Amino acid sequence: MIWFLGSVTAVAITGGFDEGYRRWRASRVYLDLMGEGFPAPIQPFSFVPWDGLNALAARLMVAPSQTVVDLGCGRGGPGLWLATCAGARLIGIDASAVAVADARDRRRLFPDLVDARFRVGDVANTGLPDGCADAVVALDVLQLLAEPTGMLAEVTRLLQPQGRLALTTWEGFGDAPARFPRDLPAFIERAGLRVDHCTERPAWL
Repeated sequence: MIWFLGSVTAVAITGGFDEGYRRWRASRVYLDLMGEGFPAPIQPFSFVPWDGLNALAARLMVAPSQTVVDLGCGRGGPGLWLATCAGARLIGIDASAVAVADARDRRRLFPDLVDARFRVGDVANTGLPDGCADAVVALDVLQLLAEPTGMLAEVTRLLQPQGRLALTTWEGFGDAPARFPRDLPAFIERAGLRVDHCTERPAWL
């Protein structure tokens, strides 16, 4: 099962993601822009607003004691919230050592969390066991990858039979970079995943 939210925007993070996360963690501008409605511990990093995260959680349908893998987890807030609400275990993967260190530290902000582990890694080659995930979530990650098919192939390997992927990404049109697929449902299905639900959110532009 896949849920897709479409939006298009652009962001430049000077100095790479490590430096970006260092600046973002103290950014009142970002929190004023995107933080409306979010519980304080989440401290979101993506461009998904609070109503979008709630809708994604409803589609993901994680059950207690299941395992969620958060690809491109960043500083961990949305994944920690999802896992806490569901009573699930969380594994977060991100290429930024700064983000992963923050995510590990921020586990304490979710006292009802069952379990959460974070590691530095490649979302297309996590090193996690086959079939270890009941669900995979990826918030605004796919469009950042030079080869997004690699992450989708990894998702198919990680998911158990009947497992679910919920993702948000930016939709390509006009002169957007070629790595942004123009027909995302078809792109996702070519990776061997069945699209169950697709929602575009023009208001997120």
